[in-house]
Amino acid sequence: GEAFFAERRVTVQGRAHGTAPIERLILMRGREIVHIVQPRQFDEIESSTRIRISWEGARIRGRARRATWDGKILLDGVRLVQATTFGFDSPADGIVSQDDSKVVFMSSTVGDVDGIDLFLEEGVKGILVFESKIGTVTLDLEKLGQKEKIFDFGELGLKVKIQRYPEELDLAPLAMEYTIDLQPGKTNPFLIKGIQEDGQIVWSSPIYITPQS
Repeated sequence: GEAFFAERRVTVQGRAHGTAPIERLILMRGREIVHIVQPRQFDEIESSTRIRISWEGARIRGRARRATWDGKILLDGVRLVQATTFGFDSPADGIVSQDDSKVVFMSSTVGDVDGIDLFLEEGVKGILVFESKIGTVTLDLEKLGQKEKIFDFGELGLKVKIQRYPEELDLAPLAMEYTIDLQPGKTNPFLIKGIQEDGQIVWSSPIYITPQS
């Protein structure tokens, strides 16, 4: 929450050690994403057999905002070894059943993120279908590379994200250092958002920096 003046260019440093492996640190200026750092394991995920599917958002603002996603994940041309959940915050939600080609789940979100990790026998081939009450997504895993695929269903940020994910992350600190020019004539609010492998999120207190005139 500290506020101070600085020269036009500043270097922001941050370091986090979580209760679970850290997936990424995000430097933000207000709502703007300025810089992202991730562990080294994300540099080599083209053939990872771990596929992460997450979904989030809400219907509307207010009491009726709950979005019900209940559905299933289907696999064709590739065998599922195991599926595990992350981010679920209700004992009523979770995986209902799973076999080597299907996962049935129950899930509701009100702006938060729920997700399932698929551990596959092979990760570079096969068709994945995500069917839910919100919408359906079909993806050829051969077309899923380093970059995540995002599917937008509108309303208040209803979306599905599918990505290759490191098969294992280290429980180690993650550090960030980034130099940036301040926006002139205004106060620049900087903060760092950390996301863990288990979906838990932490925010630093903002620091307000105004460039010297």
